Amino acid sequence: MCEGEYESLKEIYQVSPDLVPKPFAWGRYREPQPEIYFLLAEFRDVGDQSEGRVLKPCLVHGDCWDGNTAMDIRTGEAFVFDVCSFYGHNEYDTGNWRAPRHRLSNKAYIRNYKKAFPVSEPGIPILSHG
Repeated sequence: MCEGEYESLKEIYQVSPDLVPKPFAWGRYREPQPEIYFLLAEFRDVGDQSEGRVLKPCLVHGDCWDGNTAMDIRTGEAFVFDVCSFYGHNEYDTGNWRAPRHRLSNKAYIRNYKKAFPVSEPGIPILSHG
């Protein structure tokens, strides 16, 4: 993952250096265990953009759309697959749901999602962002 991020930053930086931090290197730490990688890039101070809000990252699916969800025929329970999980904003996965072509854009999915994961401050409803 670090290599992909590094190579992506490097290519973007070559054509538009003001758009991304300058990438310097990526690699694996020398210690064999645990397997840990790093990405080294230019530091850019963005100041405090949180307006006092605090985000507690949570584990998200990373690519949650109807093509990666199904119902177990034996139990009737919903499940997800083809994950690329990471810790991020609890509403990250709802971004794909905006497109009307996805069945997850149905209001019933949004209501159930909000039961498990309340809308974050400042309380802007899911799917009304941007």
